[in-house]
Amino acid sequence: MPRRSRSRLARFGRVSAVRDDYAHRLAIATRWGDNDVYGHVNNVEYYAFFDTLINTWLIDQGGLDIHAGEVIGVCVESRCRYHASFSFPDVVEGALRVVHVGRSSVRYEIGLFKDGVVAPAATGEFVHVFVDRETRRPAQIPPPLRASLERLLVAPVVADPPLVPDEDAADGPGEMPAD
Repeated sequence: MPRRSRSRLARFGRVSAVRDDYAHRLAIATRWGDNDVYGHVNNVEYYAFFDTLINTWLIDQGGLDIHAGEVIGVCVESRCRYHASFSFPDVVEGALRVVHVGRSSVRYEIGLFKDGVVAPAATGEFVHVFVDRETRRPAQIPPPLRASLERLLVAPVVADPPLVPDEDAADGPGEMPAD
């Protein structure tokens, strides 16, 4: 049987669950309106936490001008794994790291932690492609922005094998993919 590639989920692996693996942290207050009818922060708000964490860094540390700069960041991919919930008035500790910086793109890994809790409430990935504001074509990351991203650069966490083998990745029935 021919070997097939791993699924995207298996290829990306796991985002770190250890606070100390992240290069930057930011406290983000939840708001009353973040809670849904079930009494916890709605899942869509986690993506807003990602945006807040990343863009606060890019503006404060990289000099990104979101209103008039020639280059802007566009999210082309994101995902979130939910492990526990937040509720108002929890404070989210957003933790950020960069695992890849390309010519025009960057891949971030994010952990969202509750105060006093070791395990993350959520982990995620977010990919920005920087584009020319006018043409929306990929553009080289400006040097000050690149320097700020490189300060967050760490080696990606080595992925554990998936708990359930991906059929497409297995070399045969019941076998884990060969590396």
